[in-house]
Amino acid sequence: MAVALRKKLLSNGKHSLYLDIYTEEGRKYEFLKLYLYKRPKDELEKQHNKETQKTAETIRAKRELAIGAAQNGEAPAYRSKVNFLNFFQQYIKSYTKKDVRMFEGALRYFTEFAGSRDIVTNGYVSLKSVTESLCFDFRSWLDDHENLSGETPYDYFARFKKVLKQAVRDKLIATNPAEEVTNKRADKTLQKDVLSVEEVQL
Repeated sequence: MAVALRKKLLSNGKHSLYLDIYTEEGRKYEFLKLYLYKRPKDELEKQHNKETQKTAETIRAKRELAIGAAQNGEAPAYRSKVNFLNFFQQYIKSYTKKDVRMFEGALRYFTEFAGSRDIVTNGYVSLKSVTESLCFDFRSWLDDHENLSGETPYDYFARFKKVLKQAVRDKLIATNPAEEVTNKRADKTLQKDVLSVEEVQL
């Protein structure tokens, strides 16, 4: 695996920078929409070339790290900085099935839970902070919530797990931290015997 920074001369006399990427799947190119003056005329154009080259090198290094991490079954560290709450909201916006309200409820209660754990900063919760331990605590918290009963905690946590599963598919995280968290359905309330009129009178 290798990621090389290369340049291509354009008809306007500038160089277009692009990445030449080699992986086990083959070779591909990624044009960065960054340009260098072929022959800088003044100090301003020289400075432009210097800063643009530096930006391109930073992008090249990130791509190389991302590809290396993916090949080793890991997610790049910078991707784990994605705001999980925003990711959750985007998932809901693109969700088209009838149980979308369950996802909305799951997000609402996770946001409340996260606020009680001081992991929210100005509406930001990093994916990195959503650990297996936090998922265990969230599941227990749902069971203990005064406004939730029956199978609702189970339903909300099941949707929560689906969103994290999507984050794995999108290669934002390497594994689903909620995968091993047990999510049991609530025991059905035993039906009470109904008394007849005669029994009530007795």
